[in-house]
Amino acid sequence: MSLAMSAAISSLAPRRPYRPFSSRSSNVTLVDLGEITPDDLKNLTFYVRVRKDGPLAQLMPVDPWWLGKGETVKVTFSADNMLSWTFPVDEATGEVMNPFAYVVDPLAMENMKWQLDVDGVRQAVRIVVGGQPGPLERVFRHPKNGGWILYSSATIWTSWETTADGNYCNDSYAAEEYVSQHLY
Repeated sequence: MSLAMSAAISSLAPRRPYRPFSSRSSNVTLVDLGEITPDDLKNLTFYVRVRKDGPLAQLMPVDPWWLGKGETVKVTFSADNMLSWTFPVDEATGEVMNPFAYVVDPLAMENMKWQLDVDGVRQAVRIVVGGQPGPLERVFRHPKNGGWILYSSATIWTSWETTADGNYCNDSYAAEEYVSQHLY
C-alpha cells in the first residue's frame, strides 16, 4: 500500500489525543484503547485474517491472506449494526474464498451484527451471531499509522491492508507475536 493510501485511510477517522499507556513490557507504548466510536467503525473497511496461533489456525491453508492472493476478506460495519462481509474470488478457479465457511454457516455470516462492548478495561467490538454473543474483538490503535486493530484469539482485523511475508505479517504491530505478547 502506498504511503498516500495509508494516510488517506488513517485520515478517515477523526484524530484523537494520543494518550499512551504501558503494556506488560515497559518499553512498549500503545495508544489508549477507549477511543473507537460507531462512526469510526462505519467509516472504515476492515481486512480480516485468521491468526496462525489461534483456534482457527487450521483455516490458514484456505485464508486468502495467508495464501498471498492479493485480496483478503473485508468487513464493513453498517449503521444498523450489521456486518457486511466481502470475500475475494480465486481468479484461477472462480471460487469464492471464504475461509470461515468451514466453521460458520454462510447464512449466519450474512446476519452477523456488531456492538461496542468492554473486555475488562479494554474496549471491544462484540460480534453477534444468530442473536447470541459471539467473538469479542479487542480494540487498539496502531501507534505509527493511527489505524485500528481488532483482535481476538482467533482473528486479527486491521483498518488498512497488510500482507503476509512468508508466515509473518509485514506490519509488526498487527502480527500475532506482538498482539499475544503485549495486548493480552
